[in-house]
Amino acid sequence: MNTSQLRNIIKKVFRGLMNNKLFTSINLLGLIIGMGVCMLLANYISFELSYDKFVSDYQNVYRLTGEYSDANGDKSEWAMIPPAYGPAMKGALPEIENATRVIRSSGFTVGNKTNIFTCDYVIFADSTFFDVLTYPLQKGDSKIALNNPSGVILSSELAKKLYGNDDPMQKEISLFDKRGEIKGVVTGVLDSKKNPGHLNFEAIIAYPVLVKQRGEQLNSSWFFSRVFTYFRLKNGTDIQTLRNKLPGFIEKFVPESQDYYNIKLNPLKSIHLHSNMQWDTKNGDSKIVYWLTIIGMVVLIMAWINFINLSKAIQAKRMKSEKLDAILGAGKRHRFLHMYFESLFQNVFALIVAAIVIFVAHPYIETFVGNNIFHQPNTFRIFLISAVGLLIVNTFFTALLPQIIAPWGKTNKSIIQNKNKVPSNMNYQAVLTVLQYGIAIVLIAGTLIIYKQFQYIDNKDLGFDINNKLILNAPVQYASQTDNYEHDIQSFKEDLNKISGINGVTGSYTIPGNESTWTEIKRDINGKMTTIGANVNKIDYDFIPEYKLKILAGRSFSKDYVTDKKSVILNEKAALLLGFSNPNEAIGKDITEGESTKRIIGIVGNHHQESLKRDCNPFIYSFEEFGNYNYTVDVDKNIFTSTKPQIAELWSSRFPNNPFECVFLDEYYQVQYKEDLLFGKVFGAFCIVSILIACLGIFAMSVASTDKRIKEIGVRKVNGAETFEILSLLNRNYLSWLLIAFLPAIPCSYYIMQKWLESFAYKTEMSWWVFALAGIIAIGIALVTVSWQTYRAARRNPIEALRYE
Repeated sequence: MNTSQLRNIIKKVFRGLMNNKLFTSINLLGLIIGMGVCMLLANYISFELSYDKFVSDYQNVYRLTGEYSDANGDKSEWAMIPPAYGPAMKGALPEIENATRVIRSSGFTVGNKTNIFTCDYVIFADSTFFDVLTYPLQKGDSKIALNNPSGVILSSELAKKLYGNDDPMQKEISLFDKRGEIKGVVTGVLDSKKNPGHLNFEAIIAYPVLVKQRGEQLNSSWFFSRVFTYFRLKNGTDIQTLRNKLPGFIEKFVPESQDYYNIKLNPLKSIHLHSNMQWDTKNGDSKIVYWLTIIGMVVLIMAWINFINLSKAIQAKRMKSEKLDAILGAGKRHRFLHMYFESLFQNVFALIVAAIVIFVAHPYIETFVGNNIFHQPNTFRIFLISAVGLLIVNTFFTALLPQIIAPWGKTNKSIIQNKNKVPSNMNYQAVLTVLQYGIAIVLIAGTLIIYKQFQYIDNKDLGFDINNKLILNAPVQYASQTDNYEHDIQSFKEDLNKISGINGVTGSYTIPGNESTWTEIKRDINGKMTTIGANVNKIDYDFIPEYKLKILAGRSFSKDYVTDKKSVILNEKAALLLGFSNPNEAIGKDITEGESTKRIIGIVGNHHQESLKRDCNPFIYSFEEFGNYNYTVDVDKNIFTSTKPQIAELWSSRFPNNPFECVFLDEYYQVQYKEDLLFGKVFGAFCIVSILIACLGIFAMSVASTDKRIKEIGVRKVNGAETFEILSLLNRNYLSWLLIAFLPAIPCSYYIMQKWLESFAYKTEMSWWVFALAGIIAIGIALVTVSWQTYRAARRNPIEALRYE
């Protein structure tokens, strides 16, 4: 084929596209949406998969985790392990090249001579931290940054807040928590956002500083589980051989725990998407990435279906043009190139428009998903690769696939004699439309079930009241600098209660929505010791009544009983695991917590300390009046705007140099569902987009269908057919296709959403009406979409259709 022939084909392609503006516009819109969604998802998935990949030789880095079995044989996995394991395993197992320990801590204020801020994410790390987890530093030398006992490494964001545009290196800095002040100098700055990792922190402090502050047990304990431990293995290590050695290590070093405690190696590369243990970091969810990938492909497939169906409609409209080309000698190659260039031009145009829309809208997209997905170092490369890949794949499916289904290899003679029609038993348009309807029903049902699950979460009784609860962090800097802390906290609570709209104040070591610390509880039953693990919360007198925990037996802590300071309250699950047959049986009995004997004075109902994705844990409450980390203020949300300045003023006057920060507990508790809420929003958005694409396709098909039958409609109207009869005739096919699509769509959507709900320990029922409603919505949308066009055709004057007959 020469250049002139190629130029003529291209001209013909453009002429054909312009002559079919409606179908071309619908095709382009579908392709723009589909390709845009896929490029966004490629970038998002790349971002999720990039966690911890900045670590050199990350395939050789593992985290040590624990598995604890309680008295009933139920197992729970812990991301943190006792601190003695790391150094001991490095010395005992030659496969380990290096090891480092990390402890998370919160409740800090950090500042210099001019600025002070709350710092929620601080980690204490061994000097080998950068040898194992090779975070690149913007400033400083990672080889020596943590060798200095007073060295502090800051995130670039915190360094900017503290020092502005000044160089922070070797500047003095102070960090305060309730145990006291940590003085240091800045020895490094890193930008963790450019190198996303599962560890989230604003500052790194040398591990010995914490040991000096909290005791040698942070080095030597085999039972105090508060440490992340990471290993860098030597190249060529057989990981399975190393795993086989772990039970022997426990048998040799900690034989007393081998019956109920195991250790495992968790690959660094899998932590972010595949780890959801007790005391874990706030990780992503591989299932969400998996389902979003499928949904993105579904959106693109919907666009392909439109393109293929409309290609058939366009081909029917230009039958005369094809006959003329055949008479003039145009062969198979000519027809194939025409179809190929037509598809290529539309895909290139759609890709350019999609890229422009993403570029303009990317700040809003980042706000919607809650991640800086466009700030990866390889963002441009990911977009380029996904764009090229989409162009190739889309061109194949939109150009070649229609020709495979309805072959372009017909002879000129068959075209001239009208023998190129697809046999009725191969009506691929009907098959594709049924597929499109089925996908729409699955997405609608999925959206309804996701909404139903979140409604269930919102309305589920958590075992305590989280409404109208304002959370204040304890004034840590003030607490470490004065001997009057207890007096001033007490007077602060009393003054808060005097403010109009405040109904109570209580203090606790932790609050709902936070993971709490863990302890061992033992009970002697006829000479046999029963041991369980339980979460711990230290609370004051007002915690149980303020949070409305249900007392099943006994009583709450009271000022009338001096002995309550050495007593405990259990929840129902802890009492059951300790062997009590009912709550009343536990009252007055002694248990051992750590090295202390405590008496049970009350049993409260179970509550969901964490999200409904986990079961209720056994809990033990001990008394602590002033050493708490959180204060809960019962205040009416509706008048908080007027109450907040009074609380802030009282705080500033009592606790200077402590930033006033507050959050309502119901909002804080919902953060646990961040990934699931994002999935719900994206799923719903994709559902709307898919339905929009399907509606566009159905509308275009209804236009093509009514155009072909316009003379038939005219004849029927001349013979007395009513408008309703014409509408029924034209809509019958679409309704039958919907009913056919409904049958496989229901079990498919049931299976998919059942898999999604598996991540929740407490979940809504898969009610039949959800699927029925999904079908009704799909039918309603389809009928509304086609009815306007069919109504116009049914109301048309038959003379217009028959005037030339």
